Amino acid sequence: MIALADEDLGAARRFSAEAAEAAAGMAEPSLLANIASHRALAGLSAGDIPAAQRDADLAAEHIYRGGPGVTAGTLDAMAVTACIALARGDAAGGATGAAKLAEQAASTGFALWERAALRIAVTASAALAGTGPPDPCRYPALIYVDRPIPAAG
Repeated sequence: MIALADEDLGAARRFSAEAAEAAAGMAEPSLLANIASHRALAGLSAGDIPAAQRDADLAAEHIYRGGPGVTAGTLDAMAVTACIALARGDAAGGATGAAKLAEQAASTGFALWERAALRIAVTASAALAGTGPPDPCRYPALIYVDRPIPAAG
């Protein structure tokens, strides 16, 4: 995650591969979902939207296997999915994903995820206003780097 937020795609891919290798044979859905979400972000950062979508779908499958309830992994996957929508040029889908993320985060008390949802929503709003999606390497920071959001206007 840190390598992704630092825009070090090579290191992020190595760490994801090492994590996947270490998790091989484990049937722990939350761990597998986390690895798949980070691989999705690495694909997104590389501009490979189809690969990012495949890994995001895999993360969702693992989360489903984990049973009901909202976890940090669930929120992580929701944030990644919203960013994939933005990268596809679907700013409305990104805004919808951010709203769903904010709702789930608020209902479970995950304040950091509420702020991540707000950062994604601000980015979606800018994209709807015509600025287009952000640089692909910025998606991990939208999710994981908790910085103040500048006031509009």
